[in-house]
Amino acid sequence: MEGISVIVPVFVNKPEHIPMTIRCINTAKQTTKIPFELIIVETGSSYFGDLSDIYIQEKERTTTTISINRGWKISNREWKVYLSNDVFVKDGWLECLLDCFKKPDCGVATLATSQHNHKKQDSIIEAIWFSLAMIPQRIFDKVGYFDEQYPGVFDDTDLLLRIYEVGYKEYMNFNCVVDHIPGSTVYGDKNHKLNFKIGRYILNEKFKDCKLPLFEKLR
Repeated sequence: MEGISVIVPVFVNKPEHIPMTIRCINTAKQTTKIPFELIIVETGSSYFGDLSDIYIQEKERTTTTISINRGWKISNREWKVYLSNDVFVKDGWLECLLDCFKKPDCGVATLATSQHNHKKQDSIIEAIWFSLAMIPQRIFDKVGYFDEQYPGVFDDTDLLLRIYEVGYKEYMNFNCVVDHIPGSTVYGDKNHKLNFKIGRYILNEKFKDCKLPLFEKLR
């Protein structure tokens, strides 16, 4: 049960997604001294099987929600990392994610990102970002995985709210600032605007009685 799994979901709908994904994977392998198991969940194509330790091919389009869940659930490691294929990590990234859990109420760990113009500094603070997230199995055992009724949008918000409801928080380590190309994956989906509306509606209905300040911030 010890060890780390890194789950990378991939849906290639543009030619540039192929080199982008290869760069994401190679960078992850080259920038940590900690060994990890790489799980790739690829939908509709078969470019990346040779790069993974565990390969799941979805021949038919599902949702990123379902794809990520399949990766998380097939892993038997204690530490599970979701890594979007448009995120490029830096030296010591896994080490920095693990450092967040020195805080006893950490349920999700993430890293600072150039997307938000973060600068490297020696600090770990509560913050929300989910294009890169480490969650231990013990947290999934408490709250479950992504709710698969979401169409790939607001599923992460739903999971975070459930984690906060049981007394845990998300922390961001600024000792590592990763690069992100926002808008290159899910936002390129022609149905994204509709999925956004559907996801927000599901979230608001599900958590309408939620008293967490985080709900008002992220809804």
